[in-house]
Order: sequence, then C-alpha cells, then structure tokens
Amino acid sequence: MSLNSIIDYISNSQVTKELIERIETSYELNIIGSNRFAKALLINSIANSENKNLFLICSNVEMAYKWYGYFESIDNSNVLFYPPNENLPYEKRSKSSEVEYSQLNVISRLINKEENDKNKNIILITTERALQPHLLNKNYFKISNLNLQKGNIIELDYLTKKLTELGYSKEEITTTEGQWSRRGDIIDIYAVNNEVPVRLEFFDNNIEKIREYDPSNQKTLDTINNINICPCGSYQKIKNGLINLSKTNTFNMDFNDNKRLNLDRFLGLIEEEPAGLIDFIDNNSYIIFDELEICRKFTQNWFYDSNDNFDNNKSLINESLEKNNINQKLTKKLHKNEEEIYKKFSKFKRINLYEFESKINKKNKFLLSD
Repeated sequence: MSLNSIIDYISNSQVTKELIERIETSYELNIIGSNRFAKALLINSIANSENKNLFLICSNVEMAYKWYGYFESIDNSNVLFYPPNENLPYEKRSKSSEVEYSQLNVISRLINKEENDKNKNIILITTERALQPHLLNKNYFKISNLNLQKGNIIELDYLTKKLTELGYSKEEITTTEGQWSRRGDIIDIYAVNNEVPVRLEFFDNNIEKIREYDPSNQKTLDTINNINICPCGSYQKIKNGLINLSKTNTFNMDFNDNKRLNLDRFLGLIEEEPAGLIDFIDNNSYIIFDELEICRKFTQNWFYDSNDNFDNNKSLINESLEKNNINQKLTKKLHKNEEEIYKKFSKFKRINLYEFESKINKKNKFLLSD
C-alpha cells in the first residue's frame, strides 16, 4: 500500500473523525507515543481531512529537520522549513544572507498563499525561536510584494526605484540573490524568493517578455507569465526609518570586516510591535508542538540570554543613536518571555506531541499505541 493510500485510509477512518471532534470541542489534543513518523502520518491525515495547514514547532533545529524529512517523504503538498535566527537580537553581528533569504522566501509563500494557493495546504516547520519578534509587520510585506506580469504597463524609472526601496542592489551583471541590473530596455532581477533570476524585456513601458535565466552563463531558460518579488530583507526599511527619526535626517552606519551593521537590533524603534512568525499564520491552521514543555523551557532560557544580551549592548547602541541625533533609547521589544509568546496560541486549535505519558498530558490524550 502506498503512503498516499495510507493517508487516505487514516483520513477517512472513524478514529480520525473522533480525534477531530475532540480537537474541535476542546481546542487541544495530546498525542502520546515514541514513533514520530507515525505521528506525522496521523497529524497529516487529520489536516488533510479538515483541509488545514500545519504549523509545527520544535525545540531545536535538528529535530525540525527530522520532521521536515518525515513530511517530505509522506506528503506532496508544500513542506516548508523556516530557519530561526542564529544570533541573539541585540548583537552587532548580522544574520547570514542564507538564513534571511530563506526566511523571506517562506514569508512570501505565506503572504501569497492568501491570495493565490488557497486550496494548497502548507506544512510549515520551525523552532520556538521563530516565535520571537524579529520581523517587520505583516502589512509591510503585503504592500511591498511586487507582482509583475507579462503585458503590465510600468515605467522603468518607477520599477528601478521600487527595487532599490525593497533593498535590491544595482550591479553591472545580476548573478546572485538580492541584485538587479539594467541594459537599455532589459532589466534583470534575482528575487530572493525565486530559485533563478528573471529577465524582463520591455517595449516602451510594456513588459513584453519575462524569462528565467542561468546566472552562471546568462543564458535564458523558460518563459514565464509573471514573477513575484518580495523585499530583500529589512535593512533598507529600518535604515530609512532611522533616518526619519534623526533630527539631521542622517544615519551613519558602522562597518565591521566589510559587513553591514546589524540594523535588525533597531527594529523596535521603527515598529511598535515587531512581528514573529506566528503573526503570519492564518486561522485555518493546526498548531503542532513537539514536546510543548521543552519548547517553553527553551523559550524562557533564550529570554534570559537575550536579557543579558540587551544589558551588554544597550549602552553602545544608545550611544550610536545619540551620535545620529535620534532622541530615543533602545527598548526590550525583540525578546518575550514564554508566557507572552505562548498565549498567542489560545485562538488556534492545537495538537501537542509527547513521547511519554505523564501528569501534564493526561487531559484529552490519545495513545498512539491504541
């Protein structure tokens, strides 16, 4: 029997219907058992039966990768991994472009699913770290997404200005993510949410052709009808926000080993409430916790580490703000304690996964061995 047949069988079983009814009634179900692959089959079947998305949260990256492998092997819907930030929130060191671009790709998929792929379920896997505030608000990503279609009328000067505003850098030749270039009526763009760059060919202000191309040899590949371009990180947006806060309308950035200063640590100055990944999850999702108590413990430990990180860096950061004529002080907006983080899940239907039965998961439990 194929895995798809097994999923269909479990989805339509009486046990699955009873479990769904229990989730609907109490908003929470505890599934207990040691076999994570069997859990993946079960929760995938529950989600399929109810046409729900899955948002699975683990305590660490290693376990998240394992879950990613389980779901990829049994499901042909969209399985996404959202990498957490590698560093504490107030460090001078920036996160790697690989992590940032992977995060932006997932955010773009979530935003555009609301508009396009409503019938295609998503399985999103991450760690508890991604629940912390570290992103610009959801509305910014919605209004900043640039969707270009063949036949669109758009002024070239407007497009190039927009790309700069989104954080893309102008180069002679576009070869890596986050770049764009122009040669007459041809504009190349390597969107961070696209696997390959695209070449837009204009006739006057009309997009005549959109073609993907190989960045290693610049040869064109497939012709496509549209391309979605998401922001290339938060750097440009935060920089502009800091410039607006400055009395002199300037913000001089430090450089370290030719790397840009981590402006994400100033995010709390330009966002009243910086977003976490949970803010991009729609209500049509089951929230899955792999060992909830361990996730909560990791969250609280990270909160204590971030508190120390804030205390160790606030003087230098505030000094930088003062030098740039910004009359604001850094505040603790980029780390939340476990109570603040997990209360956000009260409105979602939740499935908690445990390896062993204990007093904390006795209520509304289902033993996988049954």
